[in-house]
Amino acid sequence: MIQQSQLAKAKMSQKEEMETSKRAFEENKPFVEQMTKIRDGLATKEINLFRINEALDSGNVKTWQNFMADYFDNEFIRSAEGAELLSATKEEFLSDMQQMPSGTRLNQYLEKNMREALQTIGKNVESNRIITRFQEFKHDLNKEKLKIYDNTRNKYLDKGLEPPRNLQFMVDDQLKEYTNKKQKEFTKDVKDIRSGKIKSSGGLALEDARKRVKGLPSEPGTVWMLAPDGNTYPIPKNKVKEMQSKEGGIILQ
Repeated sequence: MIQQSQLAKAKMSQKEEMETSKRAFEENKPFVEQMTKIRDGLATKEINLFRINEALDSGNVKTWQNFMADYFDNEFIRSAEGAELLSATKEEFLSDMQQMPSGTRLNQYLEKNMREALQTIGKNVESNRIITRFQEFKHDLNKEKLKIYDNTRNKYLDKGLEPPRNLQFMVDDQLKEYTNKKQKEFTKDVKDIRSGKIKSSGGLALEDARKRVKGLPSEPGTVWMLAPDGNTYPIPKNKVKEMQSKEGGIILQ
């Protein structure tokens, strides 16, 4: 009788664990699908951001040639950089749409405003760069979120367990510190763009420059700076202000 009672309890416990695991699976399913869409779109996002920055860096986007192409609806007279920007922003819009819930239908007003929120030949260079930097900011957050998600989820899956039903909360909680850091960087970059410090290199170049010098100490008495040509240099501290005002250099550390 004791053995039968223990067996019954074990079966009951196993049943409860299976039910708990099933509920966790169902509750986490939308979040898992969301992260899968983000993963599938990472490569496309990287390419689109690169293309957009290349077009903006060319200085051949906001031109009469491109305005006339829009006015006469004639793509043959559009500059190559203008065509590249339009193509990349279209891909970016479609990429954003793919990350929305299946079956989502945008009305014309909402779709028009979403498109107008992207880079266009009619906007000035600063506005287009700020839009691009915001896209890069979101892209960086998604990459970090996906990294945290994989690490957290795999800790349970490797043990043959279903992640708990608050998986999304666990991921978002770990993402807070990184988000705060990137917000500060984004705010500074926007100020640098508006003040003209970022002229020829887009936000990705700035981010890449920061990564290149991360953990790499500069020579004594110098700091790492990003020059308008996209290269990084160790600049003497007493020359930093001069580089910022005359050359548009940006401190990286």
